Amino acid sequence: MSNISSYSQYQRMLNDTTRLQRQQVTLNSQASSGKIGTVIGDLGVEARRSINIRSVNDQLATYQKNIAGVTLYASVMDTAMSKMTDLLNDLRNEYNKMSSDLSTNGTTSVPDTTFLNELGKRGMEELQNLLNTKVEGRYIFAGNDIHNAPVPDVNGLFAAFQSEMTANLPGATTAAQQADIVTNLKSYVGLPNTTLASIPVATNPPQAYMGGAGTSGLYGTSLQQAGGATMIARVDVDRQISYGLRADAPVFQDMFRALATAATITCPPGNLDGYKALLKDGFDATRTSITGLSNEVGKLGITRKEIQDIGQKHESVISSLTVALGDVEDVDMAVVATKLSQNSTALEATYKIIAQAKSLSLINFLS
Repeated sequence: MSNISSYSQYQRMLNDTTRLQRQQVTLNSQASSGKIGTVIGDLGVEARRSINIRSVNDQLATYQKNIAGVTLYASVMDTAMSKMTDLLNDLRNEYNKMSSDLSTNGTTSVPDTTFLNELGKRGMEELQNLLNTKVEGRYIFAGNDIHNAPVPDVNGLFAAFQSEMTANLPGATTAAQQADIVTNLKSYVGLPNTTLASIPVATNPPQAYMGGAGTSGLYGTSLQQAGGATMIARVDVDRQISYGLRADAPVFQDMFRALATAATITCPPGNLDGYKALLKDGFDATRTSITGLSNEVGKLGITRKEIQDIGQKHESVISSLTVALGDVEDVDMAVVATKLSQNSTALEATYKIIAQAKSLSLINFLS
């Protein structure tokens, strides 16, 4: 009976020791990580609350990532359009200078358009480069067609304007004829024009430089197929935001027309009025572009401010959720330290008792 009784008592001591060892492992893990456990099951009844908080946190983190992307793209767009404004201001000043020279010199000399032509040609190339700006491998002025350059080539547009100037400007002596030239120049910039498409190439020579009847040759085919779609990002649970401009926006078409006119305009002998009419149209298009670009920059600024406010709201919510998640998952380090001390004392006592029961030293038992 004594042996049986001793064996039962010994087994209880071993079980208690094993339990204390498991608790010691758990407490050591909690002390090092600051968390209740390493798996969701360790949280017990609080597991569902932890999952819900983490789910909302992850969703908000995704929105924050989207907001950061929109902010980056909008910032680059803003910088690009600022450069476009500088370009337009230079062009407007040159158009104004050419008009002033006409008022001063009258018809005593043929206007020299060399500098205006060079400014227009370089401006077309610079505008093309700005509209083909890429961020993180994406064309930011291409709408949702982010992998294709929205303005692949400006040479076709330049050739079309040059052909129009050469073929029709010398004979455009009446206001109606001059208006026809302006109408033609407007139609050469933009997406495929159904009106031009019905006109045979042979009777409208500039189209031959533009990829066939009704095709401008300025914007990428993929951009045309994308319609009017711009970039869209979800920045909140019930908030999607459309941002940015496409390269084929009216303001950019006006810019290309003003620049292409400057690049190709000349004063044909005997038709100063036609030259004046195109000079005025180019100046007006430049002024309209400056106003339009300023409006678009303002709209983009409003969008940036809006998503900034949403982002700050998310940060506040994420901060509150982080605190709530800590209440669920984090341990009280003071409590853990106290339990570790108590558990160590209890383990030491059980080791000694077991060692005595087996006539072993504590060192032998631990080994």
